[in-house]
Amino acid sequence: PEHWLGAIAGARLLITDSFHGAAFAHLLGTPVKILRRYRDGDPASKNSRVDQLQRMLEKETIPEIRERGMNWLREMLSDHPAE
Repeated sequence: PEHWLGAIAGARLLITDSFHGAAFAHLLGTPVKILRRYRDGDPASKNSRVDQLQRMLEKETIPEIRERGMNWLREMLSDHPAE
């Protein structure tokens, strides 16, 4: 993982069809070009994860998305104490 993350962090541009590659590129400030792995309508498609990430990043920054997620997690944990 260290080598993989280092390669992403040191890249001038990451070209990927991977959700995780795209997410880490954004986290590390590396420019990224996302390719589609599956054709639209393919029942095995996992493009929706990458599509959702791109839609979210049009409206929010990674720190804003992280904070919203952490707030949701805190709320869920406080409303549902462990048994």
